[in-house]
Amino acid sequence: MRVSDDVMELVELLNEEGFGVLAGDLLTEISLGREPDEHADDELDVAVEGEPSQRKVGAEDTTAMRSAIPETEQLRAALTFLETQLVEPVRRLAEAEDLAGRLASPTDAKELLDDADKAMKIVFRAGGEATEGFERSEAPGDARTADELLVVLRQLASSAV
Repeated sequence: MRVSDDVMELVELLNEEGFGVLAGDLLTEISLGREPDEHADDELDVAVEGEPSQRKVGAEDTTAMRSAIPETEQLRAALTFLETQLVEPVRRLAEAEDLAGRLASPTDAKELLDDADKAMKIVFRAGGEATEGFERSEAPGDARTADELLVVLRQLASSAV
């Protein structure tokens, strides 16, 4: 399957900015195609290895067949993929920080939201070492960066129509 020029530009941009793994995952997702809509039809046909006939989803030895994404729809699919891989995890992390702060100090929950010093910050560390890891620069519970990225992705998606 041919990948659209727009998606290839996006992949190049991701590579240049140090997101090579994400770029590779994006290319893989586009090349695999669109997953069948689970809710559209309960009797989806699936390929069964070694059998010419088709079986229905739910059998243990079946694999759901994906359909190719037309080039005209690939950029929109790529932007949706980036939204799920970049925006949603940051938003969920901010929600987790907010919830952790409320659980740690339920009586001061309102004040906790107003006072960043009392807020709960979740930090990911690699190998238990305090010098390596991932820490967001935003205040605990702040999802503004994710919201701003979502706006950009949606603007790109609307211009791709």
